[in-house]
Amino acid sequence: MIAQSSAIHRQVSNSAGYYEAYRRAQVETATAGELVLLLYSGLLRFLGQARSALDRRDRDTAHNALLRAQAILCELMAGIDMEKGELARLLLGLYAYLYRRLIEANCHQDLSALEEVQAAVSALHETWRQVVEGGTQ
Repeated sequence: MIAQSSAIHRQVSNSAGYYEAYRRAQVETATAGELVLLLYSGLLRFLGQARSALDRRDRDTAHNALLRAQAILCELMAGIDMEKGELARLLLGLYAYLYRRLIEANCHQDLSALEEVQAAVSALHETWRQVVEGGTQ
C-alpha cells in the first residue's frame, strides 16, 4: 500500500512538474500580445476564485485571490509603454481604477466592486484576444 501511495505521489508530482514546464515554455515563447492575454486570463482566473470564495464567505481564500489579482494588475501597469501616447495614459488610468476597486472589494468584501472589475477585465480580455488572433499587436 505504501509503495502504491508513493508511486501515485511521484506521478502527481511529475504531472505538476510537466504542467509547470509547459507554462514556463508558453511564457518564454509568447509574443508581447500573448503575454498580455495570459495576464488577463490569470487575472480572470483569480477574480473567479475570489468571487467563489466570497459567495462561500471564505474571506481568507478571497483575500489571497484578490491579492494575486492585484499583483497581476501591477504587472499590467508596469508593462505599459507610456511613449505610446494617449491610449497608454488612458489604459494606465483604467488599470489604476480597477486596482482601487480590487482594494475595496478586498477590504470590504464588496461583491459589486469585484463584479465591476470582472466585467471590465472580461471586455479587455476579449478585445485583446481579437487583437492577438488578428495579428495586429
